[in-house]
Amino acid sequence: MPHHPRLTHKRVGGKEKTVPALKGLGRFLKPDAVFLEIGAGDCSLSFEVARQVKQVYTLEVREVITDGCSVPIPDASVTLAYSNQLREHVHPDDAVEQLGNIYDAIAQGGLYLCITPNRPNGPHNISKYFDRTATGMHLKEHTVRELIRLFTEAGFSRVRPLVVRGDAVFPPAWTVTWTERRLCLLPFGLGRRQARWKPIAVVLGIQLVATK
Repeated sequence: MPHHPRLTHKRVGGKEKTVPALKGLGRFLKPDAVFLEIGAGDCSLSFEVARQVKQVYTLEVREVITDGCSVPIPDASVTLAYSNQLREHVHPDDAVEQLGNIYDAIAQGGLYLCITPNRPNGPHNISKYFDRTATGMHLKEHTVRELIRLFTEAGFSRVRPLVVRGDAVFPPAWTVTWTERRLCLLPFGLGRRQARWKPIAVVLGIQLVATK
């Protein structure tokens, strides 16, 4: 679909998303790194990362390439795995299996940086106009608490929330999960408005760094 707005937008201003993503990744990129991008789209980010690291793998769902769950690259070969706006498209029944496959691909001590929408200030797709829960292409929007549990179940030894606004900081996980729980106790409309308030939205923007 060459004329789809998402593609034409990327051709006109393709660096609008690539530059911020590189800024978040910058602290993790090293010349000897082996980078894996899961859900690479047009590979624009991976092409930029390839200028800075030793090797890059990219995965994108196509019938003859990957089913979206398997990770067909050598075990323990990746030092930094990355996905942005992918987890919400993985079926809940496949979540642990897919994470386990990512875990197997990562070398001991390697990292997985996962960016995905947070449920309390969603839905984040078109279903926000007619539903309280993400539907359609967003099969499940998670909370930080749920993802930490999933990542731990998949075998990761440490999972930390990351906030990037100027400097990158790792707030204690309990501050984010506590905020999520309190917002979820509020009536839906009020909770979503507060979750979308910029100071809170910054904290709730899910960027998790998982260590093998």
